Amino acid sequence: MVQRYATAGVPQPQVLYVDRDCCGKFNTRAKDLFPDQVLYVDRDCCGKFNTRAKDLFPDQVLYVDRDCCGKFNTRAKDLFPDQVLYVDRDCCGKFNTRAKDLFPDQVLYVDRDCCGKFNTRAKDLFPDQVLYVDRDCCGKFNTRAKDLFPDQVLYVDRDCCGRFNTRAKDLFPDQVLYVDRDCCGKFNTRAKDLFPDQVLYVDRDCCGKFNTRAKDLFPDQVLYVDRDCCGKFNTRAKDLFPDQVLYVDRDCCGKFNTRAKDLFPEWRDLDVRLDIWHFMRRLARCVSSESQSPV
Repeated sequence: MVQRYATAGVPQPQVLYVDRDCCGKFNTRAKDLFPDQVLYVDRDCCGKFNTRAKDLFPDQVLYVDRDCCGKFNTRAKDLFPDQVLYVDRDCCGKFNTRAKDLFPDQVLYVDRDCCGKFNTRAKDLFPDQVLYVDRDCCGKFNTRAKDLFPDQVLYVDRDCCGRFNTRAKDLFPDQVLYVDRDCCGKFNTRAKDLFPDQVLYVDRDCCGKFNTRAKDLFPDQVLYVDRDCCGKFNTRAKDLFPDQVLYVDRDCCGKFNTRAKDLFPEWRDLDVRLDIWHFMRRLARCVSSESQSPV
């Protein structure tokens, strides 16, 4: 692996893998970018299906066997009339009312609402069901739940990922609302005004998504942009951190940012692989033994 990296200057075709499509989402442009790649579209998840895949890969077997979270693509019925489509449970209070008409013999449950998102129509559909709204997550709160279930205890105790619903302050003045950390470079600047005594950290950017305003808010913070995931890359990071090494080594879920090819012309002829990435991580962490498990 060391020798492979040392001879990286030798012109070699860059190996960008697009080996699997997930959840029926496929970037058709990848076909043109990498004609020698094997692109599989073998399974659709959560009732989301990209009908164009049928034309791209007529010899593939596409399954639509289960719908999750009450989201159903009605076109699947026409595409695969011989498939068995189940709609057996609704999650997070999201319910597709059309499922009632599609499968009248199915048992549809709406037993719990999560994250303060509630579909009010479920009350009319299943009057004999017990619908709970017991906790709000990530500072997202559906104010209508207060009217629906006045006897419920609704907690708003913590905000995650720097997303905060300011209305919660008015709803629950006796609650302690924390904004202690921002994740993935997404920061709600209004939190600074709401909680001036809080310590807000912006220490790392994930997936190449970076909020440039964080630089102004916290000039003494160390912001790292070390890796791009899923082919999504924020081009502004190049200007913010010219001394950083930004890797684009793999595309996931068939989503590929073609601009990455233009950003790093010096990497165009390299064979960028995960093993090299892990090797460089080990070097950065002063791990002497190459046989140690990569982090």
